[in-house]
Amino acid sequence: MFLCFMAIKRKNEITPDELAIERIEECICTLNDGPKTPQLERVERVITLLGKLTGDASDREKLRVFTELLHVLGQYKWSSYIAPYGDGWTVVNNIADHTHLTKADLWEHEAVRDLLAAFPRLGVGERPFIRRCESPKCQRWFIAPRKDKGACSDACKQWLYDNRSPEQRASKALYMKNLRRGAKALRERQDERTGFTKGKRRVVSRKYR
Repeated sequence: MFLCFMAIKRKNEITPDELAIERIEECICTLNDGPKTPQLERVERVITLLGKLTGDASDREKLRVFTELLHVLGQYKWSSYIAPYGDGWTVVNNIADHTHLTKADLWEHEAVRDLLAAFPRLGVGERPFIRRCESPKCQRWFIAPRKDKGACSDACKQWLYDNRSPEQRASKALYMKNLRRGAKALRERQDERTGFTKGKRRVVSRKYR
């Protein structure tokens, strides 16, 4: 009974791209713990390419990534149709000729399909962000809650902090300086709109004294 209730709840409340993200979490476990196969390496390549479509990428870099994605994704064939979902509709992408695929190839197609279905919520400027841990001792895939998070665990974060290069330290210092400067400019603009000046005392009504 509980499982039936959860199935109804999921169907009514969870969108297809949210379901895809849940399946991507399972995919990441396979990427980290499964044997290194050609199928697994191709899925990693798709994730890496999608991760390069950032807002600060140059037009030349985006064109290069688009071209490579066109080539990489061209090997996957889908059969698409529209199906009712909740109070609306959704697009369903079935794997074409799936009966002739091996189990490993079927996993690869399903992983890529889920990545593409969830891409609007994975991609540029949105969360979650799928990436490798930046620690050379780890390199595991993980879902980061923030764009600037590069470590999958506190231990890896500490390792990265302890082993920063002089260039990384200078870059971090400059980033924090610009962050503080931007926050100060924002406060000043807000104060200007509200008419607040530094040192001006707040006037309190008699009835609140």
